[in-house]
Amino acid sequence: MAPQALLRMLASSGQEAKLIVAFTHLDEVKGDNLEDMRARKLHVQRSLNNVIAKIGEVLGGSAENALRRATANRTFFLSKIDRQITRGNTLTLSEFSRMLLAIHDSIKPKTPTFVRPVYDLTNLVLGIPIAVGKFRDPWRARLGFPSQSKTGPIHWAKIKALARRFAELGEIEYSGLMPVADLIRELRERVSIVLGTPLRWNLMEDPKK
Repeated sequence: MAPQALLRMLASSGQEAKLIVAFTHLDEVKGDNLEDMRARKLHVQRSLNNVIAKIGEVLGGSAENALRRATANRTFFLSKIDRQITRGNTLTLSEFSRMLLAIHDSIKPKTPTFVRPVYDLTNLVLGIPIAVGKFRDPWRARLGFPSQSKTGPIHWAKIKALARRFAELGEIEYSGLMPVADLIRELRERVSIVLGTPLRWNLMEDPKK
C-alpha cells in the first residue's frame, strides 16, 4: 500500500518527473508460467500498470498518462541485491547503469513549452466541497457519527489523545491518525483533477523571437 500511496501523491502533486521505479527482488518472482526473465519482468510490470490504472480511476486520465510516461523508461529490474553483486549478475549491473543514466537525465533542464492552459474556475469552486466531504465522511465514521464510509470507529481514548495534541502540544497527528494530512490529500487530489482537465490550451509566443 505504501508504494501505491506514494505514486498517488506524486501524481496529484505533479511531481511524477521525480519518479524512478525499481523492482528489487526479481529473482524471487516465481510461478509455473514464469519460465524466463522476460516473463518475470512482464509479470511485475503488469502489477505496476494495474496500480497506475487504479490511480487514474481516482485522479483522472491526465494523472494516469503522466505516470505512464514517467515510468516508461524509468522502471528497473534488480535481483540478488541482498548479496555482493558479481560480474555474473549481468541483469542487475546493466539495470543499475541504466538507473544512473536516468538519474543524470532527470536533472537536465526541460525543453520550454509555449502553451497556456485555460480553466473554468467553477470546476475548482465546486471541487473544494467535494474534497471536504471526502475528508469528513471517514472522520465522522472514526468519531462514531453516522457515515457512508466503511472506516471503523476509533477508541475514544485515541481520539482524546489526538485532541490533546492539537489543543496543548502543538502536534497534528497521533498513532496513525492524521486529519490535517488527510484533508490536504483530498484537496490536493481534487485540485489535481481540475488542473488535469483544462478547457483548452492557448498558444503563446516564444519570448526569444
